[in-house]
Amino acid sequence: MTHDELENVLSHEITHIQKDHVFKGYAFWLKAMVPAYCVAVLLVRIIDFKIGGINIKLSSTPNPMFAGLTSIGLAYTLAYLPSTWYERKSEKEADLGAVDLTGNKQLVQALEKHETWQKKYAPCSYRLLEAMPWLFNHPSNTQRKKYIQEYTPQPVAV
Repeated sequence: MTHDELENVLSHEITHIQKDHVFKGYAFWLKAMVPAYCVAVLLVRIIDFKIGGINIKLSSTPNPMFAGLTSIGLAYTLAYLPSTWYERKSEKEADLGAVDLTGNKQLVQALEKHETWQKKYAPCSYRLLEAMPWLFNHPSNTQRKKYIQEYTPQPVAV
């Protein structure tokens, strides 16, 4: 990376720190998990399904821990999409914060280098991220480059 590209990447991370994204992200996740867990417990108590012709009702399994662990797994699944939405929002804020801090758009060039690496060494994940960005906690490179290029930075206070 060039000095300007590295400066933008570090500014992106500094913006995460300034905006307290890690703490807020965990708080958002917990806020999503509580109702998701309540829904999951209710679903586990009412859902029965068949596996290989055997009827299974989770609420009446001999081991109650199995129903509890199933509830936790289901709750995590239910909370996943809202949490990734929040994380993508935080990533966009950090990208635009990096442009504000540095006053340039070298972040696009850094993303292009990352995209080239990803296409070469992780082509399946690259294609999946571009096709279904809502599954991931970072926006796709295409989305990120577009909103950075459209963004007009505000003057940085010295």
